[in-house]
Amino acid sequence: DEVSGGVGLVAGETVEWLGDDSCGKTGALRAFVHAIRARGISVAWIDVRHQLLPFDWSESFPGRFWVLRPPSPKDCLLCTEAVLRTESFGLVVLDGDLFLKGNAAVRLQRLARQTSSCLVMMRSRQSSSAVGRVHGRLLFRAEVASSTDSLMKRTPFQWQITIHNERAKGGGRTQRLHLAEQVEPRVAVMPMGGDRSGLRTSSKQRYQR
Repeated sequence: DEVSGGVGLVAGETVEWLGDDSCGKTGALRAFVHAIRARGISVAWIDVRHQLLPFDWSESFPGRFWVLRPPSPKDCLLCTEAVLRTESFGLVVLDGDLFLKGNAAVRLQRLARQTSSCLVMMRSRQSSSAVGRVHGRLLFRAEVASSTDSLMKRTPFQWQITIHNERAKGGGRTQRLHLAEQVEPRVAVMPMGGDRSGLRTSSKQRYQR
C-alpha cells in the first residue's frame, strides 16, 4: 500500500508498472494479486512474452487466476479487449513490451473504466509511456546492497528496491524496500570409522601414478 501511495489498485483505473528484468516489479504485483484473489476476485494475466510460470501462482484462493498466452504479440490487444469485455476480472495485467498504435491504449483504458476493472500495463523502463489518462506510473529499480564489512559480504544476498510513483499526490512518492535472502543452514552428520595406523602416511613417502 505504501508503494502505491496508500491507495492500492483501484477498479476502473489504468496503472503503468515499469522496470527492467529481475527488478522486483512482478513480485510486488504478486502481493496485490494475492490480496485481490483472497477477496474472491478473479485476475487475468496476459503473458505477451510467454515467460510467466503459472505453477508458482497456483495458490488456493477463492478468486481464480487465468494466464492467457496469445500466439503472437499482435493478438494481445484483441485478447485484452475480450477479457475486459467479459466483466469477469477485477484485475487485468498486460505483461510485455507491447507497442499500442493509435488510440489502442485509450480504448483499453475506456474499457477498463466501463467494466470497473483495474488495468495494469507492465513494461520495461525503456518503453514509451502509454497515451491517454494513466492514473499511476510506478518505476522499479533494484540493486544489490553493498556492505563495507568484509564479514557481511559472506552473508546472504541483500537487495534494495526503489519504487517511484510519478503520479502520486504531492508531486510523486518514492519508497525503498530492503530484501534479504533467506538461507536455512543444514548440518550433515557422517559416521567416521576408527583411525588405523596402517592407513597413515609415513615420512618421505612417494606417491606415483
